[in-house]
Amino acid sequence: HVPASEPIADVSRCAVLKVELLGDVLNGMVFNGQQLIVHVEALIPAAFWRHGVDLGLLLSRNDGLKCAALTTRHLPATSVWIPLGADVYRARCIIADLPLLAGRYDFSVGLLESGSPLVLAQVHRAAVFEVRSSGWDVALMRIEHSWSTQDDNDSAT
Repeated sequence: HVPASEPIADVSRCAVLKVELLGDVLNGMVFNGQQLIVHVEALIPAAFWRHGVDLGLLLSRNDGLKCAALTTRHLPATSVWIPLGADVYRARCIIADLPLLAGRYDFSVGLLESGSPLVLAQVHRAAVFEVRSSGWDVALMRIEHSWSTQDDNDSAT
């Protein structure tokens, strides 16, 4: 890696080209507990791989509440990007069991220089979708849980 203080040549050439919701999403709608896949295609010229390029997703509710930030920063920079040709790459974030409850949400997408706060390209509200719930739950998300019926003096089996 080149030190982060050294600028990347021609930052303007890196771009988010496509953001698509896959998995169990149908016509922009998904039920909580279903699979949601965020498919991103990006133009990433060879010069950017000197530093590496991370993908960041910001999940927000339509009232502006930031629900989650998902990033590839903890992974090797090239491990999530699949080359499609002509400096175009794709990556997919898989949420196997969507915990969100009913509401309207969106993903903003950012391409980030690995190991630095530099944003190379970003698209706000790149993918908008609706979550429907099958119950009467009200809140932001469904959290898997159980209730104990044992007294504190009972031993666990």
